[in-house]
Amino acid sequence: MASFSLIAGRKFGIPSVMTNHSLAGRRRMRPLLLLAGRFFLRYADAVIAVSSAVEKESKIMAPGKVYQIPNGIGIEKHDREKTEFKKDGKIVIATVARMTPKKRVIDIVDIAPEILIKHSNITFLIIGDGPLKKKIEKRARELGVAENFHFTGEVRREEVLNLLESSEIFALPSEDEAFGISILEAISKGVAVVARNNSGVSDIISHKKTGLLADSKAEMKMYIEKLVENPELRQNYATSANKELYKYNWIKIAKKTEEVYMGVTNAENFNHS
Repeated sequence: MASFSLIAGRKFGIPSVMTNHSLAGRRRMRPLLLLAGRFFLRYADAVIAVSSAVEKESKIMAPGKVYQIPNGIGIEKHDREKTEFKKDGKIVIATVARMTPKKRVIDIVDIAPEILIKHSNITFLIIGDGPLKKKIEKRARELGVAENFHFTGEVRREEVLNLLESSEIFALPSEDEAFGISILEAISKGVAVVARNNSGVSDIISHKKTGLLADSKAEMKMYIEKLVENPELRQNYATSANKELYKYNWIKIAKKTEEVYMGVTNAENFNHS
């Protein structure tokens, strides 16, 4: 619908801004997706990309009119009673994601057996729902690690935040993450982050400074083990990452976004730098 709105806007002389918060990434359909994007984005007066990875991809489709503005996060305090998660003295490794092939949540299940051989005191907390949920739960049973996994299904956002607050480590295995709002949420709750490198996540996490970025599933396992074994390192990463949250203040982001919108309506006065 948004794509056809761009065409309509051009037809009726209405300026258009498209926000791109997706990533074609390594998918087999990448050439087709980029071709379709090139067709539709030629009608946009400006494109907002939520990360450097999305900006790079967007410039393939719409060269010369792409502006990188990240998503933001609001640090709200909730009045409702907290969701209690029974940790039973275990280290909680949380993942927040929709259960789809792109999110690769099944990778967490696949690396769990080797991690649990060394560290049996772990619970993997999988927060979210989706079409692959039953398949992922089945894989956990087949690998004999189901007792160390807790699948919440779909939950309200405030429950997500409360569950993250009960976690020590946040693991995001998606290779093609356009941004990673769940990472900001984890950071806001003081949770150390392990994620895949070379995506929008790389804008948020500085490797070995504010978290760990893995180039493979094997590295993901290694970094999770490293954080399980080193509570002080977990705390250091979590603290350092939290200090960077000011970059994702909605007021600052709204101002940058307004500048782009004002720019396309007053093109002569718009500073594109």
